[in-house]
Amino acid sequence: MRPYIEIDLNALISNYLLLKAHVDRPLIAVIKANAYGHGALPVCQALEAAGCEMVAVARSSEAVDLLAQPRQASILVLGVSDVDDLPTLITAGVTLGVSTAKEAKQIIDAAAKLGLRAKTHLKLDTGMRRLGALPSDAAALADTLTNHTDLCGVYTHFAAADEPCLDSAEQQYEQFNQLCNALSLSNNPNICRHVANSAATMLKPEWALDAVRPGIALYGSYPSEHVRARCQQQLPLQTTLSVYSPISQQKTLAAGDAVSYGGTWVAEHATVIGHSQVGYGDGYMRHLSGKGQVSIDGRIYPIVGRVCMDQFAVNLGQTTDCKWMELLGKNVNIDDMASQCATIGYEILTHLNSRLPRVYRR
Repeated sequence: MRPYIEIDLNALISNYLLLKAHVDRPLIAVIKANAYGHGALPVCQALEAAGCEMVAVARSSEAVDLLAQPRQASILVLGVSDVDDLPTLITAGVTLGVSTAKEAKQIIDAAAKLGLRAKTHLKLDTGMRRLGALPSDAAALADTLTNHTDLCGVYTHFAAADEPCLDSAEQQYEQFNQLCNALSLSNNPNICRHVANSAATMLKPEWALDAVRPGIALYGSYPSEHVRARCQQQLPLQTTLSVYSPISQQKTLAAGDAVSYGGTWVAEHATVIGHSQVGYGDGYMRHLSGKGQVSIDGRIYPIVGRVCMDQFAVNLGQTTDCKWMELLGKNVNIDDMASQCATIGYEILTHLNSRLPRVYRR
């Protein structure tokens, strides 16, 4: 027996359909970072079967990897595309996000050598101050893309759509619409406008425009505690990823026995501990040392001592006949785990690495 990750594709599809019904718009499903640790290709194929027509990745290398496998959904690269990947992407009809005149020239030159016109989406920086054309540069870049590529979309990204105060997000939304109007990109059947990430999709369905672009919500996690409190009842997301480990050994401790590196936990009385075969070498967070929990046969047990590279200990109290423990899943909530680690669900999911094999269930 070995530890593994179970991916519930039915739950993934349920989350997709729930969000789609909420906004009544097409979803551009974000599957960057190996679909947030779920496996980009199986997730892409499952979402295609549910009717998804476009997926988005962050890097051109992620798009190249998808192109090597059978799939039907079109691909959007949200970030900067590597110039070496451009011939492959343009030939395959991948849509390329463009933020600068330099990127535009690289894409146009690569397409010209192939005798093709690249498909592009213009990215606007409305306040994130990350990628995207500033308002002062938007008109010139839009003109270049219109004249020399097949410009088929325009988008921006919110800096703070998951917080109680949405003033800055509203300012970004308004500036985006003003820019689209000024650039004649509004109410154009050939242009797809998309701004809403998971938080905006859930909190502000009226911002859906022509499509929405959810990521983390597809995978059963709320973007923030605020969004979970506001939306959990109306939009009950299903758990898509669970982590399981065999109980590798059970050991009886005497009062005063210390556990794991540094002896940070000492048994106050005789007890039984069980060992997981998962550790931070698998991407399980070391921050859970002494405060995380696992589920065994539906009951919650505390992690004791430090999480090691390949294992950690759980205080069972007494011996158990159960063979497995759930480290993350339906009984060990990802958002609660993220709070314990002072982080976000995104990091919990994307830390889980390939040493844990993925098993897909339908």
